[in-house]
Amino acid sequence: MQKIEIDAVIAAARKSPEFMHSALRVGLAFGELRNAVIRDFADEIIVALNDGVRVVDVRAWRERPTASYAGFTVRHPGWPSGLEVAVEAQSGGVNDYILGVVARNRAKRDNKPPFFSEEFRNAVSKAATTRLGGGSSTAGWAWYQYVDKEWRNFSTATALDALVEKNQLINYLVTKITMMEEAIAEVLAVGVAM
Repeated sequence: MQKIEIDAVIAAARKSPEFMHSALRVGLAFGELRNAVIRDFADEIIVALNDGVRVVDVRAWRERPTASYAGFTVRHPGWPSGLEVAVEAQSGGVNDYILGVVARNRAKRDNKPPFFSEEFRNAVSKAATTRLGGGSSTAGWAWYQYVDKEWRNFSTATALDALVEKNQLINYLVTKITMMEEAIAEVLAVGVAM
């Protein structure tokens, strides 16, 4: 929040002891309040992505909304096991979200099957980059990029407001997910060796 917004909250709280008590209790409950907002948003993501084909898994957001690596995944029934689109908090928890295509290679530090060939991962990365712009890859991610700065950190007022208001952030995520799905479909259609 900007200093002017913080000052306005403090000024409103100081208007009466009742307002101050309420403000303090809201402050104390912030973590649980944010968890509830993320869980509500997870329910809305399912509705937004439910097209009868996609399999959307929001368990991580429901079970541990602010934990490291919480988020959600999207799969299609025809995709090979282990291939999915994901929106995920990084090791800092809610402070740093990425979105991308999960397709593991055989790196020692991420030795969790199934594994995908470098040719397949590179083809996915190229197709995603063509549609979404620059990205990176790791042992677990064939391609990923950070969520736009305004929504990347679920501890900021802007991101929390977007989670509450839903539409703009949902549209952003659905658009990005659809573009990643198109990249995967392109690679699967040409039959790149997995």
